[in-house]
Parts: sequence; structure tokens; C-alpha cells
Amino acid sequence: MFIARKILLLFILTLFVFSTSNCTKYPNKPKEEPKEELGGESNQLLQFIDEMHNKHGFDKEYLVEIFSKVSKERVEKAGNASIRAIPRGRFNWYAYRDNMINDRRTNQGIEHFKKNKDAFIEAEKRFGVPSYIIVSILGIETNYGTVKMRYNALEALYALSFIETRRASYFKKELESFLVLAKKYNQDPTLFRSSYAGALGIPQFMPSNIDRYGIDGDDDGYIDIINNHKDAIFSTANYLSSYGWKKGQPIIEKVRMNTAKSKSYSKYISGSACRSGKKYSVRQLKNAGVIFSKSTPINDNLRGKLLRVGIGGDRSEYYVSFDNLCVIMRYNNSLGYSMAVNYLGGRIANKINPNTRVFTGHEGVIKKSKK
Repeated sequence: MFIARKILLLFILTLFVFSTSNCTKYPNKPKEEPKEELGGESNQLLQFIDEMHNKHGFDKEYLVEIFSKVSKERVEKAGNASIRAIPRGRFNWYAYRDNMINDRRTNQGIEHFKKNKDAFIEAEKRFGVPSYIIVSILGIETNYGTVKMRYNALEALYALSFIETRRASYFKKELESFLVLAKKYNQDPTLFRSSYAGALGIPQFMPSNIDRYGIDGDDDGYIDIINNHKDAIFSTANYLSSYGWKKGQPIIEKVRMNTAKSKSYSKYISGSACRSGKKYSVRQLKNAGVIFSKSTPINDNLRGKLLRVGIGGDRSEYYVSFDNLCVIMRYNNSLGYSMAVNYLGGRIANKINPNTRVFTGHEGVIKKSKK
């Protein structure tokens, strides 16, 4: 199957190069024979190869060679995985939290922090993002770099660019960035492992984000978020900082409601943590019957959104989200994911320093130990 596919691609490329050349080997054009119509996938691939040649100087035969190694079966598997990943059903924070976070992941996070403590502290100092948020993201993404990626990156990005086309234009750009990245570091693009969506490395960056936000943390001249933990830590912190992390401000706070003022506070509830809805000051929310914890004071002038979050069945809890939650949602556009990052980070920080509360985003509690 692979040999036949390779021969077909080489044949298509030969026709493609010949048809677009300004010089013709045979001056007397022979009578045209009927041609078999190429499928949409092949046409798109040829166009993509041509664009990579014109824009980045890739050799066309080289691209045909690597794409000929793509397995149809594995491509379809990656495409099906992307379809299954579409969220379904009503959000249940408790179910999501319990699925993502347990004692084992928390304890592994503590060990990972201790093992890379200087890198986490240095990144926090440089970018202003709390260490426990960085370590939490790495924990949820790849269990601190221990999870083996199930998919071939080239095949995953191929599937999402040419087979499963709900966001084809986006993934074609990621495929482009991936190939450019491999070329830059003289790596074989057929050997990279990724998520079903083509995300790479310990922090699971999409290829274009490695170019935009990747940091060479150990100054060895190479950005390696796949094997180098310091590069992964610095790159994650830089990503969040670049999207506007506000140092010293909270992320999300669990609140209680004064039921006697239900008519008052109900009009303040937002349907979205970030995309839509008006933000209100903490003072306004308090006056409307929202009760914040006294153990962690929050500036009354700080603005946030009141959210009703499902916890199973018809039950709900209330939270106030702030701008830093939306920064985490730029990493993964899921309220559950962002809450889980904050929750796991809080658990890890609380084990290291009991003065840290889970739902606040309070910073500066993990300090570099004296040697």
C-alpha cells in the first residue's frame, strides 16, 4: 500500500512540475489523452506542496517523499480522534475535576516542582506567572512530560488539513509551521510524536506557537520543548505572559450567594467566562449578594464575572472569574480545563506552602530555598 501510494504521489508530482514549467521538452505537443480526475485530497496536497516550495524553498520531491510515508489507516485514526474530542453533554465541574486531578498527579507535580525548582522560580521571576500554574499546566497536558504521544505528528496534521476539514485552513498553517520547524533544526518530520491535533512536547504547543512563544531556557541555542524541561517551563510561562497575565491578581474565586438577594444577583450572572458578558467590580457583586471568602481579601475595584457552574444534575456552584482565567483559556479554550489548572496548581502549592488557597491565584508563596 505504501509503495503504491509513493509511486502515485511521485507520478502526480511529475505531472504537476511538467504542467507548470515554462520550458517544454517536446515542442510539438502530442494529442492529449483523457486524464483520470484527481481527488480533492490530492489536489489540495499538490497545492500545499507548491506553496511550501514557493514560500519556504522546500524541494518538491522531498515533500512528496515524506508525504508518501503517511499511513492512510493512521491518518484516519487521527481524524476520528479529533471528532471524538468534540465536547458533548452538559458540563459537570466535579466530574471533570475528578477525572483530571487525583492524589497521584498532585504528588507527581510536587516532585516535578522540587526537581526543577530553580527553573520554575526563575521563570516566575522573569515572566510573572506563578510557578504552581506552570507546573499544573505541564501536569494536565502530559503528566509532567511522562505521557507518550500516541500519534505521528505529520499524519495527525495531514488528517486535520486534508481529511477532517472542519478547521482545515488553521491546521494547514500548523502543518506549514511544523515542516518549517523540522527544517530549521534539521529534523526528520516523519519521526515526531504528537497529540491527535498535532500538539508537541511537554507543554503541548501547536507548531506555530513554538516559533512564537518557545524559549531557549538553558541557552544551548536550541528550543526543545519535547525533551528539555527548562525550555518547556520557560516557554509555558512566556505563552501566558504574552497573553496578558496580570501578576498578583486572582484567577477564579469560589463564592457563596445571599439567597435573600437572589433577584439582585441573578442579573449579574454571565453566560461566558471570557467571550461575552459584562464584568463587574467586586464591590458591585458584594452589594448584589455575592459573598467572598474573608480569608483571602480581593480588591473591591477588581472586575470579574459571576459564573454559575454545573456540578452534576441540576446542582450548581458560583464562582467569580478574573482576567487571568481568560489567559489560561487562551492555552485551552475550556472553562473546565482552566479551573482544573488552577485547582491542581493550588493543591500542589498548598502541599509546599499551606498558606496557599486553591481558588485564589495568590502569588509569591513558593520561594527559592536557601542553599
